[in-house]
Amino acid sequence: MTHPMKHPPYWQSPVFGYVVLVSLSILLTRFFHLVLLNWLTLFLLPLFWLLLLGLVAIGLIWSIGFYLSAAPIGQHRGGRSVPLMLQIAIVPIALGLPLEQLWLTYNFHRYLPARQQVVELIETNRLGSGMFALPDVYRATSMGGREVQVLSWQGNSYVLFFTMQIFGGAAGFIYSENDIPPPDALFAGYQMVQKRPIQPHWYYIQIGD
Repeated sequence: MTHPMKHPPYWQSPVFGYVVLVSLSILLTRFFHLVLLNWLTLFLLPLFWLLLLGLVAIGLIWSIGFYLSAAPIGQHRGGRSVPLMLQIAIVPIALGLPLEQLWLTYNFHRYLPARQQVVELIETNRLGSGMFALPDVYRATSMGGREVQVLSWQGNSYVLFFTMQIFGGAAGFIYSENDIPPPDALFAGYQMVQKRPIQPHWYYIQIGD
C-alpha cells in the first residue's frame, strides 16, 4: 500500500521565501520612498516600481501553481494558500500603511539636534543665507542637494531643510524663528500644497507648481 507523497511545510518552500522577500522589498520601498525619490528622481522611480510589480506578478503565478500542485497528489491544500494570500495582500497593505509618514517622523527626530545647530549657526551669521550647501557634518539634515534655504517674511526668518527636491516641487521641515506658520506666499512661484505643525517652531510643508 502506497502512501500519498507529502510536501514539506509551505514555509520551507522556495515560493514562500520569494514572496516574503518581494513583500519586504515593497514595504521598504514605501518606507524609504522619499529617499529613493531623491536618488532615482521622479523619472526613474516609476520604473523601479514597475520592476517590483513585475516581481509581484511572478510571485502570483508561482503561488497559484504552488497552491494547485497539492491537488493531484491528494494533499490538503491548507497552508499552501499562504504565499498566494500574502502576495495578493502585500500591495494594498503597503499602500494603506502610513510608512512614508513613519519615515518622516523618524527622520525629523533623528536629525532634530543637528538641525537646531544649523539654525543657531545661521542666526549667528556663521553660515550662509539664501540657498546654500551645508558643511559635510550637517549634510544628513537636508536631502536632495544637501542644501538648506533661508527665507524671511515680514520680519520672521525661516529655514527649510529638504526631505524632497524634484522638478516642480519640494518638501521639508521648516523652522520658524517666531513660531509663525509659513505663509502661502513664502515661496514665490510655488503653491503651498501642505502645511502642518510638528512642534513649536517646526512645520512640515510641501510646495509645488
